[in-house]
Amino acid sequence: MRAVIHPPASLDPFVCLLPVAGRPLIVRQLQWLRANGVEQVVVVLPPSALGDAVARRLADEPVSRDVYLLREEVSVREAARRAGFPDDASFVALPYDVLGDGDLTRLLAKAEAAGARGVLAPPCALPWRRHPTVDVLGPDPRAERRTVVGPGWGVSVRTLGEALELGDAILRGRLPEAGPEHLFPVQVHGVEIAPGVWTTRGARIHPRARLVGPAWIDRDCVVEAEAQVGPGAHLSAGAVVTRGGRVVRGDLGEDAMLEEGTRLVDAAATIGGGVRGVRCGEATSATVRPRPRWNARATLVAAAMMIATLAMLAL
Repeated sequence: MRAVIHPPASLDPFVCLLPVAGRPLIVRQLQWLRANGVEQVVVVLPPSALGDAVARRLADEPVSRDVYLLREEVSVREAARRAGFPDDASFVALPYDVLGDGDLTRLLAKAEAAGARGVLAPPCALPWRRHPTVDVLGPDPRAERRTVVGPGWGVSVRTLGEALELGDAILRGRLPEAGPEHLFPVQVHGVEIAPGVWTTRGARIHPRARLVGPAWIDRDCVVEAEAQVGPGAHLSAGAVVTRGGRVVRGDLGEDAMLEEGTRLVDAAATIGGGVRGVRCGEATSATVRPRPRWNARATLVAAAMMIATLAMLAL
């Protein structure tokens, strides 16, 4: 099988980096495709700083091995041609915002030469009811694709709030388990340390911190005493919630530090991007700054200079 992941025509392409239970949406899409046995994947990247950010993020993921990255604004069929897809083969076209769990080979079998449009049903655990589509493009570009019912569940994730809601359903185990209709249960790459609260390697959580599921705490995060994380919280790698800070239904970005006693509620905060509302567009009153990093070389140089100064004073 072959697939093209492409930016949706009417949505901000940034949706591909929205966090879904600890992984960007585009990584979740690649996991779904790999579970379906898709061997050739081309990702159409925006020719901008966003495209560079997506490429850097994919470089850290084993699932992106052998993925062809195309940094040009081209049609889906042109992307397939440049990636070397055979002219007589059908392939899956997956927009940045769509994720599901069904067996796409069943959709491919219905496509034939004309192709098909698979309509996916959203899972009952989510509050929004949009029915996303996955296209199979056949060898004949002039033929009209027929619409069929797609396998499994599917969602269209268009905002950070929706990404957090999807992540909440995954962390709570509220999505369907593996079965004939559900090939790809979304995996959580971590350990559950409290009901619905998941974390991974290197995170440091004070015993007096309050953790309320669902919540995701990524690698190298720090949660200090009397801080609250959750419900509905997502901490990206290296994020810090200081004493008395609260992250509720919010996303604290990579290496961002929430200052003592401030709250990030229904909002997202990133270094350089500031604080913005998740659902209503209103900013919260949180104060965020870059996490200070210990620099071993600078510390050794400073210590050496101090020792030299003390030695001179002793003479």
